[in-house]
Amino acid sequence: VVGLVLGTRVATAAVVFLVTWRMLDFSLFSYHPVCMTLGYALMMSEAVRAAIFFRGTAGEDRVRKITKHMGLNLLALALVTVGFIAIYKNKVRLGKEHYQSNHGKVGLAAFVSTFVVVAGGILSFKKLGIIEVVPENLHGLVKRVHRAGGMVAFLLALAATQLGLLTGALNPVTA
Repeated sequence: VVGLVLGTRVATAAVVFLVTWRMLDFSLFSYHPVCMTLGYALMMSEAVRAAIFFRGTAGEDRVRKITKHMGLNLLALALVTVGFIAIYKNKVRLGKEHYQSNHGKVGLAAFVSTFVVVAGGILSFKKLGIIEVVPENLHGLVKRVHRAGGMVAFLLALAATQLGLLTGALNPVTA
């Protein structure tokens, strides 16, 4: 398991490095793929790993690991928000329509679902006390919906990434 985790982290770091090296020219557009890659591929994948590894823990150790999970997701959300704003403003600047491609539509679904899932995570983190507004018999459901929603958001982000690669944006001749 340790080798697999290390291998996925190395692969993720390589992807983040390559996208950043290839795309970051400090143009408005370049912040979109770079921030989305940093947010989803790096931060959210680490948040998912953190969530997997706090299962079966208890007490302060669990609270510490859940806090790490939340922090990684908040950082992911901040990065993807910058990436979303960059592409939105770039389309406005160029006079282009929004959400016309499959990449744009799936990416919007990923972005919106990420906001919803992070909000659900904040709601369900008992240490914050916000979950007390929900009847106690529904706490387990809130947590299950958060976990399922997190996987949906992550899978949508992966799909949007794959669709983005098909747009040719990584090829400077067509970008």
